[in-house]
Amino acid sequence: MPLECVMILLDNSLYARNADAIPNRFQCQFEGINSLINHKSNDNAETSIGLMMMAGKGKQILVTPTNETVYIFSQYNKIQIQDFICLSRAIQIAQLTMKHRVNKNQHERIVVFVASVIKETPEELYVIAGNLRKNMIAVDIVNICCQENVELLHNFVEIVNVDSNSRFVNFQGGLGRLGDALKQSGILGGHQTDTGTFQEDIDPELEMVLRISLEEERKRQEEIERSRQPANQETKMEMEDTKNDEEQSKLLSKANEIVNDQSSKQPTDSKNNEYLNDPNFINDILQNLKIDKKDEDQPDDKNKKQPKK
Repeated sequence: MPLECVMILLDNSLYARNADAIPNRFQCQFEGINSLINHKSNDNAETSIGLMMMAGKGKQILVTPTNETVYIFSQYNKIQIQDFICLSRAIQIAQLTMKHRVNKNQHERIVVFVASVIKETPEELYVIAGNLRKNMIAVDIVNICCQENVELLHNFVEIVNVDSNSRFVNFQGGLGRLGDALKQSGILGGHQTDTGTFQEDIDPELEMVLRISLEEERKRQEEIERSRQPANQETKMEMEDTKNDEEQSKLLSKANEIVNDQSSKQPTDSKNNEYLNDPNFINDILQNLKIDKKDEDQPDDKNKKQPKK
């Protein structure tokens, strides 16, 4: 991984208070700076990082390039929103600071977060861009919610760019996160794919091991799936046979119940018919009811003729 000396330029101007980014332009810069510092320090422990403000009078350099990232984070509370930025002057100060770096083997890089309208003319900035290109200093510029700067800053990066060592990011704010925009742009490392997106760099040996492991896992899953198919078919057939047997058992039980009911009713019916056909039994019932069988054959009293007087 490249060994670099990085200067981060923060926009702390009055424009940074605008809330068209989450939570505002000023605070979202810290998210991007934190991601950048963590990436650079993890990428190469010998990379040194510095931090400076672009707005305000007096001391603008907060931290000269150092390996102590904790010290950089501790300087955040000293940053105040004030005045307006002077981009050309800030870049020249950063360039001079990196010139006096301890390790001369470090590649120089400036990362600029711009959250306000630029006052310099294109000619002034293009002269500085030519000087940076001449000294092989890479520049990454992140434009935050300022559409007026897009063309100017894009052309600036195009002049500085040598072998794709410089990038321009136009972050439009809204619900998006600045850290995600930096990842997609490649500023946090990575290479551009065929689809135009960026992927983080992976150790080639590690990538090969991961690819082989994934291929072996895929083959293992296919073998397991093939071994399960016959078992699934047999289980399905057994379930169907069991279901058919249960249905047949239910039908047989129902038929037996019907037969039993019929057989249980038949003796009772024949016995009842036998009693009804017995005249002695009928006579006994009529006597118990005090009814004379001969009276049934006689007409009612109402239908009898009155005897003549």
